[in-house]
Amino acid sequence: PGHPKYSRQDKRWEYRMGTFDLAMRYLIDYQQGDIKIKTIVDLAISRGFWSVWMQVFKGEIAVEDALILAFRSTFRDCRTSDINRT
Repeated sequence: PGHPKYSRQDKRWEYRMGTFDLAMRYLIDYQQGDIKIKTIVDLAISRGFWSVWMQVFKGEIAVEDALILAFRSTFRDCRTSDINRT
């Protein structure tokens, strides 16, 4: 919603928002020691929206590393500030 070409048939924003909400809940659980990284990775793979998971878990280096490794074809040094990515 809010995009000039928004269509009510396009539900991607709802899926993305749902994934964001879920990731936020899992972040709290992870920080409290209630879940393991493997659980987060498994859920992230099944739900998709890699960038959502990376944003929510920003600063949780072990989780970020696991997500980078789990999503095939992800540039290993994707957190670099080097725009040439060499």
